[in-house]
Amino acid sequence: MKGAVKDVALNIFHIYRNTPLGRETLLQAADFTKKVGGTLNVYVSEFDRLLLHFGPNAIEIRLDKSYLFAPESSEKKLKENLDAIGVKADRVSIKSQPASNLPRLSSNFDIVSLPRVMVEQQGRLNLAAVGSGVRQLVKHSHAPAIIAPGRFHDWSDILVLFGGSAYSVAALKWGVELAKQTTLPLRVLTIVEKGKGREDYEMILRKEVGDGTAASQCKFMESSTKTSLLDEIERSSLVVMGAYGHGQIRSRFFGSTTELVQRNTANLIMLIGQNCRLPDINRRS
Repeated sequence: MKGAVKDVALNIFHIYRNTPLGRETLLQAADFTKKVGGTLNVYVSEFDRLLLHFGPNAIEIRLDKSYLFAPESSEKKLKENLDAIGVKADRVSIKSQPASNLPRLSSNFDIVSLPRVMVEQQGRLNLAAVGSGVRQLVKHSHAPAIIAPGRFHDWSDILVLFGGSAYSVAALKWGVELAKQTTLPLRVLTIVEKGKGREDYEMILRKEVGDGTAASQCKFMESSTKTSLLDEIERSSLVVMGAYGHGQIRSRFFGSTTELVQRNTANLIMLIGQNCRLPDINRRS
């Protein structure tokens, strides 16, 4: 496995929605791009469905009708919002029309920017819940997903929730990489499970990170309930965590800790799905 290529900018992919909430999500993506010194790639959809290819596999993304609102003003509003943050964006174009007649987009990006919901489910409304379409994209994507809280949320430090699983190890590596790119403070938070000691987690941290930085910035919690974890999440934090825990992976549900955090916080969240590449793989030359 090659190491991270430091002179290659992270590519952030975002589907633009020309509504007030859509513009908040765009601002979140642009601000993230600016902080990490990345490149923002924006797709303005003319369709309510599209195909994203991940290697040999492709998934269909369904978009709410609001993604097609006011096309006559989308370019103007897009530019105004990007200018407000001071970020330029590359436009993503359709590569080809496959046999299904759905637009096909390349998935050659490092991070994908998403709202909590891409299609409203009729008869059900939970403003805190991540929608099923977003969950499916997180599951299949090779890139981590940053999930916007709805309204633009500034962040000035990085908090990795670490549980020892393969997904939280990947989250840890992404957190370390983001801390290097942004030069922002990094914290690692973990709850010590029964039958394990702090030294077990410290060993994993040192093994996976190598330089011991994450281990030195790790805060260990010993609590009988996971809800106490919420009190440790500061408003200023970008929360980085694995989408799944130790248990069986299901297509519609995240791990219990992930569900708890995403439903009860207003932070920007980065989710590491089961197929996510590590940052040093994503950014190889």
